[in-house]
Amino acid sequence: MNTLPPQAQSAGLQGGFEVRSRAVTLDEVARTSGVSRATASRALNGRERVNPDVRVRVQMVADSLGYRPNTAARSLASGRSGVLGMVLPTGHLISQPYEAHLLEAVAEAASTSGQGVMLWLAANEPGPALRRGFRAGLVDGIVVSGMAIGSPWVEDLFDGPHPCVLVGRHPSRDDIPRVELANRQGAARAVEHLVAGGGERIAIVLGPPDRVDGRDRYAGYEDALEHNGLTVDKRLVEVGEFNMESGYDAMRRLLAHRPDSVFACNDPMAAGVVRAVREAGLRIPDDVAVMGFDDLPIASITDPPLSTARQDLDAIGTAAVALLLELVGGTAAGVARQTLIDAPLVVRGSTRPVVRDSSVAARDGEREATTSCAPVASSTSQQENRRATS
Repeated sequence: MNTLPPQAQSAGLQGGFEVRSRAVTLDEVARTSGVSRATASRALNGRERVNPDVRVRVQMVADSLGYRPNTAARSLASGRSGVLGMVLPTGHLISQPYEAHLLEAVAEAASTSGQGVMLWLAANEPGPALRRGFRAGLVDGIVVSGMAIGSPWVEDLFDGPHPCVLVGRHPSRDDIPRVELANRQGAARAVEHLVAGGGERIAIVLGPPDRVDGRDRYAGYEDALEHNGLTVDKRLVEVGEFNMESGYDAMRRLLAHRPDSVFACNDPMAAGVVRAVREAGLRIPDDVAVMGFDDLPIASITDPPLSTARQDLDAIGTAAVALLLELVGGTAAGVARQTLIDAPLVVRGSTRPVVRDSSVAARDGEREATTSCAPVASSTSQQENRRATS
């Protein structure tokens, strides 16, 4: 049985906590525990080479004395804060479910690695605040949401000396450490599935034109049509805002051109498409098949549930934190600085069964299919992402 040492008992600590008006030092914990300062430090920090009984005894004394480690001093000594930063554009936590899910995934992956997460909401120009955070030792590295691409401070941040990882693809730079979804390949696979279900007049509801992921998904749509001998009909191309209302409005406009299938570039827009189709008295998927993208929770509660391409945010968050910690620890040399995450199909009730032999859809077209989303490390992922699945 582990008990407090005589020094602690003589100090009146047996069976309770001593009330103190000042901070307890590590030296006091060591002296009261009957061990050296170095041993006390190793015991409290979970280091090896400490007898288990000694470790328990030191922790009991620290708890009894009310000892709290000086995190600032620890950070100064180690050069690490144990905290990672996460930068999201202001307002997107509410308007974009993706951002909230990404933050949760990064926080979970960081916690598993023993790291905390500090959130910055990128209002106006957060660059100076981020640089001050690095200089003050508040964070060891930063994960930046791809939704911030295009802001000058993003370029400055990645050109600076501090470890940073981008979630998403930069439109013009391949030198930025990043974790990206295979948007183009995933979109091509999704549209191939619509073709394999008999679709010929396949419409698309795009996201905002300034979004790189939206442009990549449109490129995948074009690739799949070309692969199947179909051409893009500009009357079947509408632009939305990655929300349900814009998907609904876009589908209202598309109805005049009688599409037999619709690929919406995210699930909220696809849910809006479903609403507009049903209001028009058409059947899903018999009259109009609907395909989404992301596999957000809304995809499973529409009527019928949405077929969609899955964006595995847990895998993305885990890969982003792993890459950032490699950069922070200086162990990223010689390893891929880009990671590409697959976007497999999840086939539900909003699309028709496969009736054609299409190379991608025939492979992925089983009902309720869920393919693994294992990350694929690639130092040439931008080139990979520019090629559609064939």
